[in-house]
Amino acid sequence: MSTRTSSRRRIPALTLALAVAAPLAACSAGDPPAADTTTATTSADGGLEVTVTQNPDQALVARVEVTAETPTGVELSVTSDDTESRTITSSEAATTHDLTVVGLRADTEYTVEASSTDDAALEPVSSSVVTGALPSNAPSAEVVEAAQGVETGPDAGITFFGLTAPGSYEDPTDLPDGPVFWGVDPQGEVVWYLDSDETTNRAPLIRDGGDGTLLAFFEDSIDRVTLAGEVLETYDMGAVDGWHHDAFLLPGGG
Repeated sequence: MSTRTSSRRRIPALTLALAVAAPLAACSAGDPPAADTTTATTSADGGLEVTVTQNPDQALVARVEVTAETPTGVELSVTSDDTESRTITSSEAATTHDLTVVGLRADTEYTVEASSTDDAALEPVSSSVVTGALPSNAPSAEVVEAAQGVETGPDAGITFFGLTAPGSYEDPTDLPDGPVFWGVDPQGEVVWYLDSDETTNRAPLIRDGGDGTLLAFFEDSIDRVTLAGEVLETYDMGAVDGWHHDAFLLPGGG
């Protein structure tokens, strides 16, 4: 399975450098998932309407569309029985707000409540979504100790990493069966993964692209992807002799 789009470009990568990966925010506003299913819509008379859609290709991603009769900013409250409430704000006044919520836990029912940030007379309206199951090869992570000063709340972000198979260094063909790129919340729960039909090398890396996107390293290419899993660009590394395990984006996009 892949969330690739026909509009992506293959760009030659010419410059490499060592850099450090960083966590990104657990929620994002922007492009919706590629495919939609399990849609629930709720509206209030003369007020807001909220539609929550769970994407089958990204089980831990939900698309939320909020519409209003008059332009307004909106605030989303995302809650479940097992997680703290999370708030997402779209402050620009508009009649339609299209948001993508990432960082959700698997097999969990979430309630999404939308309210106006500009008009107190508009009653809040809520809907719900149930996330899908994790892939069969999902890793198990345990938080032994949190670094001093690191936030652990629902807005603390996601830590991303690549997964290798136990024997991959002895046998380069012994690679994981299923997604190799994952993200966990501060409690060690898997809240993100990237599915792809590309092959990774023995040391897969995923890192912060510096612009709200991620760079996922495969055997002969690097994909720049959104948090919703959409591939924006593919950098062809096949012609670069001796490239290793890291790269960074140039100001011009190369």
